[in-house]
Amino acid sequence: MLRLKHLAIPFTVIALLCVLPFSGESATVPEVAFHFTMDEISGDETMDVNGLVGILENGPEVVAGMHGNAIKFTRASEQAIEIFPDPATNFGNGDVSLEAWVRTGLDGEQSYIFNKWGAWDAPDTPCCRGYRLTIEPGGQLDTIFNDGVPDEERLANEGFVRGGDTSVADGEWHHVVVTRKDTSIIQFWIDGVLDHEIGEAAAAGSIDNTTNLYLGRSHKNRGWFEGTIDEIRAWRGALNESQIAQAMAGAAVTSVEPVDKLSVTWGKIKTDR
Repeated sequence: MLRLKHLAIPFTVIALLCVLPFSGESATVPEVAFHFTMDEISGDETMDVNGLVGILENGPEVVAGMHGNAIKFTRASEQAIEIFPDPATNFGNGDVSLEAWVRTGLDGEQSYIFNKWGAWDAPDTPCCRGYRLTIEPGGQLDTIFNDGVPDEERLANEGFVRGGDTSVADGEWHHVVVTRKDTSIIQFWIDGVLDHEIGEAAAAGSIDNTTNLYLGRSHKNRGWFEGTIDEIRAWRGALNESQIAQAMAGAAVTSVEPVDKLSVTWGKIKTDR
């Protein structure tokens, strides 16, 4: 009888998988928009996994990273990466996740990880439309997902959002993710843990613009990053907790979730058998 009970476990799992409804939306792994692994370096250029080219400004150093190589930026030398306008760097009004490994000890100055901002000096671009992820004085994360709506017409906390109290400017490696979810919710994840969430914070309209994407500085030649960045990646969707854990580990993001929110991954099912 004991043996029968043990044998019944795999059949129970199979039965659940057969009858449990899955949501097509939540089961879909978000598409990678761009991914700079920092392993593809040639001269003053780095290339993402889909061939998108980034220009290395002022000779940042290639060093060992969390997964393969990384890029070490020196603030005093005004080092950064510039990516020319490309559809891969625009997200419209959809969900998005910005992800990177960062290591910095700079505390007391604003520094940029991602910046794609429609500025006043770009006549063909609505002012202030775009996105960014920064580390603020004090070491906390900060983000903007802005659709160009004038300040007087938006909610008090819409568009410009400070993360939680956790500092990432301690000289250690940290995995950081910020997501725009359901066009209004912003989540900050640090080392796989939800650090801060706020609703009605992201602008609901399109954040597209025709400006460059900068990694490691702002579009106004300031806010240079001091330290090392690896695995810069953006997703067309809001990563969930299990997907972030997989991305953090450098594994393929393959998790699926049933509609009733019971968290299941194929890897866990195979391990438990």
